Amino acid sequence: MGMLGAVLLVAMINVSGLLFARALERQREIGLRTSLGATRSRLIRQLLTEQFVLAVLGGAAALVLSFWSAALLRAFALPSPIPMRVDLTPDGTMVAFVAGLVIVGTLLPALWPAWHATADRPLSGGFFTTARPVGARGLVVLIQVAGATFLLAGAALFFENVTRLGAASLGFEREHAIVVAVHPAAHGYDTSGARLVVDRTLQRVRALPGISDAFVADRLPFYVGLARPIEVSVTGAACNNADCPAVPSDRVGPRYFRTLGIPLRRGREFDGSTGDAESVVISEGMADRFWPGGDPVGSLIRLGREGRVRRVIGIAATTLHRSFNERPGAYLYLPLDDDAFAEAVVIVAKTVGPPASLVRTVGDQIGLVDSRLPVLSVKSMGQYLETQLWLPSSAAELAGVCGALAMVLAAIGLFGVITQIVGQRTREFGVRLAVGANPLDLGVLVFRESAMLSLPGVAVGLVAAVVLSRAIPAVFSGLTGMSPSAYALVAVFQVAMIVLVCLAPAGRAASINPMTALRCD
Repeated sequence: MGMLGAVLLVAMINVSGLLFARALERQREIGLRTSLGATRSRLIRQLLTEQFVLAVLGGAAALVLSFWSAALLRAFALPSPIPMRVDLTPDGTMVAFVAGLVIVGTLLPALWPAWHATADRPLSGGFFTTARPVGARGLVVLIQVAGATFLLAGAALFFENVTRLGAASLGFEREHAIVVAVHPAAHGYDTSGARLVVDRTLQRVRALPGISDAFVADRLPFYVGLARPIEVSVTGAACNNADCPAVPSDRVGPRYFRTLGIPLRRGREFDGSTGDAESVVISEGMADRFWPGGDPVGSLIRLGREGRVRRVIGIAATTLHRSFNERPGAYLYLPLDDDAFAEAVVIVAKTVGPPASLVRTVGDQIGLVDSRLPVLSVKSMGQYLETQLWLPSSAAELAGVCGALAMVLAAIGLFGVITQIVGQRTREFGVRLAVGANPLDLGVLVFRESAMLSLPGVAVGLVAAVVLSRAIPAVFSGLTGMSPSAYALVAVFQVAMIVLVCLAPAGRAASINPMTALRCD
């Protein structure tokens, strides 16, 4: 809403700038109406009514377009474990909202130019008018360019961060892995039967060509859902009588760390033996927190209120678990037991090459074991992680569209204002040429004035982008500020747009025919 509101604001400022230029052309008309008895309030009502007609037409076009695009938008699905679709068909609330925007789009762009145009002034009728690009119109152009620069910088910020997050190291395998989610207990299996079906599927997956290893776990890092903390006592005290810290946990099967490429700093991982039931693997962050400077392998800990004793058999390297910007901390890995199969579990297969060609084959192994058992999802690890990147990726795409739209609007508004200024100064330029001015120097004069009118907007927009860059990490998980090279790219892009827009009016000023200019009314 903020991005689209900024585009709407740029559009309204664009209209306001054009209305300012139009008001200058109508000064003699307004002066004549005033001389015939028209009051200032009546003149303002007339100008607002003219703008209201345009705003109503724009609002009606927006509603028609939204109805046409409703079917397309209904096909949009959020990337979640349970498919969700949003119905964006316009309703009464949408119509009321657009009506409110029509009123806002009438008052904000037109009220200031109308007030400025109806100010008491002597009836203008001089030989020529020198309409310098300063004052209110200069402010309008500055805001237009600043708004477009701000939105382009926002788009660059999101695209830069999404690219960085997409290549960031998470501490585990993300390029050559396939994730299959299945829930046998939801289709008639008890926990022991569900485990048997999954184990048989796992054996088939490991035997596939192109698969180097595979494991089963109740969930993976970056899962969608609530954390599952367990109270831990490393002192031997029972947690029902002491205040024990809670550590998040997962239940994982043999080969979990090897398949995901998570190094073991010390000790070993689960091997599927009966001894696993009394063992745990801890993260390096947990070792540093509870055994600073020591070796916890072989230590006994108590878990939960029941105080079940487990032995630490390994220390795994720290990985990211919930977000791209989290501080790696304590994490606990428990062996996969029958109770885990009461819920959905995931089978992860490590591929020798790119996983795309094996995704379907790995997913089909469930059906070969039990054709009645549906697969909840089958995707590459990269696709699995897209859920976490969806919000910043969508923001980047939206910011890019809004930035491009704002830039086009700013270019149109800037071109319109400068062209109006050149048109109003036609007789002045004719006089300059008639007394010996060089047409090239006249074009350079217009270009320089137009550029100096616009370039401060680029600086203001970049300053606003710096503020956005500092605030955005608090809103979007894992995002950081923008690099200096991105700021430079936005500045170059905007300056190039200003140069292109200013060239045409400058060329028009340089090509004015003095005799035609002196005869124009």
